[in-house]
Amino acid sequence: MQSMEEFKRNVTIGQIFRITRIVNDYKMSDLAVFLGISKSAVSLIENARRGVNEKVLNKYLEHFGVERQAFDQVEREVTEILFGKEVDMMKVSFLVVRMLTEAKERAT
Repeated sequence: MQSMEEFKRNVTIGQIFRITRIVNDYKMSDLAVFLGISKSAVSLIENARRGVNEKVLNKYLEHFGVERQAFDQVEREVTEILFGKEVDMMKVSFLVVRMLTEAKERAT
């Protein structure tokens, strides 16, 4: 059984992965290939039924050009939004898109 902190982290990272996939117009199978995991594993992650290990997270960061510090900051902010008094999925989506956009700008 996962602790409340593990549950919150799984929900948060699941949402970040889902938004990233949608923004990039990827199917679950596309993301699975990039991360080196199965399509069903992507589904489990996005639905907070499985956590993400460091290997998979590092592949995500590398593929999308996101720095770990930026990801950690977005993770903290998204957790506050998702588990605060008012859930604002637009704000969550904005934070993830901003992180991805900044990563792309740094890459050019």
